[in-house]
Amino acid sequence: MTTPSFNEILHHFGGVVALSRQLGISHSAVTLWRGRVPKVRAYHIAHLCRGRWTPEEIRAARPWRKPMFAEENAAMERALRLTGSPWGESES
Repeated sequence: MTTPSFNEILHHFGGVVALSRQLGISHSAVTLWRGRVPKVRAYHIAHLCRGRWTPEEIRAARPWRKPMFAEENAAMERALRLTGSPWGESES
């Protein structure tokens, strides 16, 4: 089985709020994980997934990136490649 991304885990449950309700914790706590799931929670999630992922795969999940920042990240990476500065200014 391949290591899931944190987004795949969230999608399996229907989002951050749905996962937090299943675990009995606040949605802000799940958001703060950013893909780095605590060990005990990984076992709870694995149990709720009914064997889709092991706790080790869940703990090794690729970190979560908010989709709203994807374009901004791509623009900064492009600027860094072109100018050497993430803000698009040449460093002279």
